Amino acid sequence: MRLYYTGALSPLAAQNNPIKSLGGFISASLVPNSLNGLFGAVTSFSIKDDVSFDNIGVVLKNETGNNLTNVKFWLEDFDTSVCEYEFNFVSVTVDAKGGQYIEQIPNSKSDPLQGEFTTINGEVETLTLPYLSVDAYIGIFIKRTINKT
Repeated sequence: MRLYYTGALSPLAAQNNPIKSLGGFISASLVPNSLNGLFGAVTSFSIKDDVSFDNIGVVLKNETGNNLTNVKFWLEDFDTSVCEYEFNFVSVTVDAKGGQYIEQIPNSKSDPLQGEFTTINGEVETLTLPYLSVDAYIGIFIKRTINKT
């Protein structure tokens, strides 16, 4: 299982800038194995910002070589975090030329129209994906909200 950025100019083109990963075509660029690789640092300016959240769109690809059932997805909670994370799983669409994409949002301060965000913390609050076939993708919008208290 691997995460890939979205926002490529064409299907499976390179796109490794998390700021541009707002949905659209699936890229060939892997996401580093950390939420820190998706979002910028929390600064005093970002804490004072009127809009205290950012969204990033990525996709999860089943590269295990097996069809998977009941895949559990969760986020380990970090005690030192000043942020909360929510996840919105969305379907992948195929265009007339076979390019795969997810809904594209205009900027990181916009919410996608598809689905709804859910908090996932530790193994107690998990989301279960019922089925993911070999080489299939599922879209994920991740919302980071900065705790201002």
